[in-house]
Amino acid sequence: MTLPGLVVICFGRHCLVETPDGQRLISGALDRQVHITRLDTHRVQTLAPADLARVRVVAAHSDAIAFGDDVGGLWLSRAGAPARRLVGHRATITSLSFLPSGRLASAGEDRTLRLWDATTGVPMREVDLRDPVTSLAFLADEAQL
Repeated sequence: MTLPGLVVICFGRHCLVETPDGQRLISGALDRQVHITRLDTHRVQTLAPADLARVRVVAAHSDAIAFGDDVGGLWLSRAGAPARRLVGHRATITSLSFLPSGRLASAGEDRTLRLWDATTGVPMREVDLRDPVTSLAFLADEAQL
């Protein structure tokens, strides 16, 4: 069983995630591009911001996708719009997770956990950690990470 919106495959060179509606597959790779594939038509939209490094992780929620690269770049795209960069991380993004409410959590090798308003891209909270984070998940009530 797969849970839409969660990373279903992430290995070496590629990360894949299915959107919650089950209609699109989001993939990122070391080629510095993110591909959004409609599963019904096989039509592909490519996002490749100029300063995007190698993509390490992708996440999807409702009409939003997020992706992180290996130099701390975090990107957010809503409803197929061009991706915009969310500034804050200083090292590889290792994990992304959309909360059920639509907020975005990111973590990485810079030993920070960040919470973002995924509608506006505004940072909401930053938590300094002792160690790098490799995976994020929230309970459905968002009370615990």
